[in-house]
Amino acid sequence: MAAESLWIEGWRTLLFALCGVHLLFVSAFWFGLGRLKRNRAAEQPSVSIVVPARDEEALLPRCIESLQRQEDYPADRIEIIVVDDRSTDTTAEIVRQYARHDPRVRLVRVDSNPKGYSPKKNAVDQGIAAATGELLFPIDADCEAHPRWLASMVGCFAPDVAMVSGFAELDRPNHSERTFIRIQSLELLSLFACAAGSTSIGWILASSGASQGYRRSTWDQIGGFGEIGPLVSGDDDLMVQRVARLGTGRIVFAAEPEARVLTEPMRTVRDFYRQRKRWGSKYTHHRHSYAAFLTLFYTFNLLLFFSPVLVVLAPGQALIPWVAALALKWGGELMLLRRAAIAFGRVDLLRYFPIWALLHVPYITWMGPASLFGKVVWKGRVHGTRSLMGDEEGRRAA
Repeated sequence: MAAESLWIEGWRTLLFALCGVHLLFVSAFWFGLGRLKRNRAAEQPSVSIVVPARDEEALLPRCIESLQRQEDYPADRIEIIVVDDRSTDTTAEIVRQYARHDPRVRLVRVDSNPKGYSPKKNAVDQGIAAATGELLFPIDADCEAHPRWLASMVGCFAPDVAMVSGFAELDRPNHSERTFIRIQSLELLSLFACAAGSTSIGWILASSGASQGYRRSTWDQIGGFGEIGPLVSGDDDLMVQRVARLGTGRIVFAAEPEARVLTEPMRTVRDFYRQRKRWGSKYTHHRHSYAAFLTLFYTFNLLLFFSPVLVVLAPGQALIPWVAALALKWGGELMLLRRAAIAFGRVDLLRYFPIWALLHVPYITWMGPASLFGKVVWKGRVHGTRSLMGDEEGRRAA
């Protein structure tokens, strides 16, 4: 009995210690969100928007047209470079059709991978090699940019700013979407809450490949993707960490409501799992401080997930600590998400918080190890484990 009590006491101590660390980080991100500032840089330099595309005939027109409709920015200072990454559909012909009527649109075809990069990074790299703009904005082909996205993002480039991150959403408040999409959108909002909050306090953790930009001089100074090039993921988080590590200038998060893009959600649980597995595959390549944070975050959720076993075995000693830890976790996360929802104009998503909260612990517990083992399937290609690219061409996914 004494040994059992000692074991329970150790579990309780670890649970509340990790809960305290979790709340400390949540509070830091909450504080950081309150420090987001709108920027209004006066200069309007030339920009190159690079769109890597593979088999994107369905969504690419929406993306190109949203970039053509950019407001409050000189049209003659914008070029739109679409990089066809060996598509098997009509992606290239679609780009040619737009280019016939708009000289700002250019097509670049990927035929080789001389640096051994993962397919998407190779496409972005070759697009940037063909670009002429002072500012570079990679954007995913399934995105639709807000009409003032470019003006808002460029407005953040004060002279000492090297890179700017923006907000991406999966739906909009006036859209009619299934509950699965809404919960997915809230989950993405939680990631941006951490990214924006940490960036504003100077702890650079994450960015989004759907909405970010950097100076050409920054790209040249850090040598492009460099050592992260062969990784199947990481053109976002690992890229912003790379810029921060090499110290070419400040990194800011665009607080303007217009500095956002609409990106395509995953329509099935299987596709969502594959996407999050790909995102998580870069865990071992994160900067040490971020990897430590993720490890503590995962351990806390793992402990919460398996705590019901102790509740069944010793309800008198384990039930109240478990419920208290869950309440503290959910309370802190609701506080953070509420501030993020207000900052990004997505208060409508908070109604889905109870469902999200119930699913979050088992979701994190499962996706942690799942992201580190097995294959990553993306764009009809199968990549190796641990975020490392296998055969560059990949094997056709089943």
